[in-house]
Amino acid sequence: TTLDNAARVLDDSMLLITDTAGPVALAGVMGGLESEVSDATRNILLESATFEAISTRRTAQKLRIPSEASYRFARGVPATLNSLAARRAAELMRRYAGGRVTPGIVDAYPVPQKLPVVYTTLSDTRRLLGVKVTLAQMAEALRRLDFEVQRVDEIAPDAGADSTFALHRDAGEVLLECVPPWYRLDVRIPADLTEEVARMIGYEHVGVTLMDEPLPVQHRNELWEAEEKVRDILVAAGLQEIINRTLTTPEEHAKLLPPGRVQADTPPYVVLANPNAPERSVLRRSLLVSALENTARNLRFTDRLTTFEVGRVYRPEDGDGQLPDEDRRVSVVMCGPRYPHDFYAGERGDAELDFFDLKGVIETLVDRMGFKAASLEFHAAPDTGSFGPRCAEVLLDGASLGLMGELHPQVRAAFGLPKLRVCAAELHLEPMVRSHWQLEPMQPISSYPPVMEDLAFEVSEEITARAIADLMAEAGGDLLASVELFDVYRGEPLPAGSKSLAFRLTYQSVERMLGEKEVGVMRRRIVSAVERATGGHLRSV
Repeated sequence: TTLDNAARVLDDSMLLITDTAGPVALAGVMGGLESEVSDATRNILLESATFEAISTRRTAQKLRIPSEASYRFARGVPATLNSLAARRAAELMRRYAGGRVTPGIVDAYPVPQKLPVVYTTLSDTRRLLGVKVTLAQMAEALRRLDFEVQRVDEIAPDAGADSTFALHRDAGEVLLECVPPWYRLDVRIPADLTEEVARMIGYEHVGVTLMDEPLPVQHRNELWEAEEKVRDILVAAGLQEIINRTLTTPEEHAKLLPPGRVQADTPPYVVLANPNAPERSVLRRSLLVSALENTARNLRFTDRLTTFEVGRVYRPEDGDGQLPDEDRRVSVVMCGPRYPHDFYAGERGDAELDFFDLKGVIETLVDRMGFKAASLEFHAAPDTGSFGPRCAEVLLDGASLGLMGELHPQVRAAFGLPKLRVCAAELHLEPMVRSHWQLEPMQPISSYPPVMEDLAFEVSEEITARAIADLMAEAGGDLLASVELFDVYRGEPLPAGSKSLAFRLTYQSVERMLGEKEVGVMRRRIVSAVERATGGHLRSV
């Protein structure tokens, strides 16, 4: 039981101070309760000792005792202080507590503290500092710090390996043999002497020296560059970056499923052997856990959040791997009114951010990363439980990029989110990485005016806008500069199961001005291709 009245369970690695009756104190950490000084104490035995730094630090960490003694011993205390400290403490008790010091002192330290011997040379100091210092200046600087310095021609036979560690010495060069003062435990190798010399002569004398070696070949980190580009794109899209903890609990992951749902084939977690808090016991397997925790905290102070995180999730590696598999991902969370409150809020309305706002952010991200619009697809997503009916799987070049959608109401309630639409997405980052040599040539800018017109087609519900846009682009050829969907209509006078899709077409040439006859030919070709492939027909806008 230590002085803080806490019972400690010890193991064989912990050093104790004991007497014939049992333990008295944890060496270098804290005293025992039985030997505590009280108002009834009349006789005190002072014991002053020096303990190994590593042993003291390990004991303090295992028992979680951040005492001042362990703090000092963990940084090194010279053994010469033992006698000085004991005499000083006895004198303070005599002077201020009215005590009487019993004559005599017992020293149980069998071997006196041996001061290290460290060597340095003029060439080594000049090599490291780049300063034209002299040997006399080096010796004078060290003597001012209470070093014992003398010139020698040879290294002592009993010198340890540390005394000449990485020392540069020219043939026949004179050595400086230096003995640090007893309180300088940090001086052990020649580089320590060079540091002391630089400090005494002044760092302002250290000049600028160009490197006399060829620069190594620079290798690009394309994954890191992609992460930075994703951050720039999403910030430019109006989102705010968040940095969340990677530590959480299995219970927080369970909130991603509605009550009663159990995920099949759940992989094991990467569990911390010694977590600093119960709520930080495992590494996360999904960015949405951290993102939704962050959203719940910050929605107390605002009604609108559009955030993203570029981070990692951790899964145990297959086989005998010692390190977890780290998958880089991007998460996006959007909720609240579509527009921030301002003077024009009444004109914009109070509509909430929804599935299509999130879809637009993902489309912008993929486009700015250098992928063509045709390579991005949104398909009906598998039932994961985290999202409601408005959910889609994002495909890039046919491979799954991740999931996006509006959170299931029960999942939203489990994280303590208010009753509003919360849109979220979690995407893999590596499929969006493009090699630096994959550059898209810039499209030429035409100096001729464009010709724009609107076409609307009545088609069945099964026909997608992407399919019609692809048909138009193929039929229009190079003269069709852009196709933009601007209206979707359902209802009277259209029959049930049909819809009207209106597109704005832009015709433009980089070589000449397009005439009405040429535009008419392209229009008829486009209308014919769409009607033949979809079974729909052109209607007036």
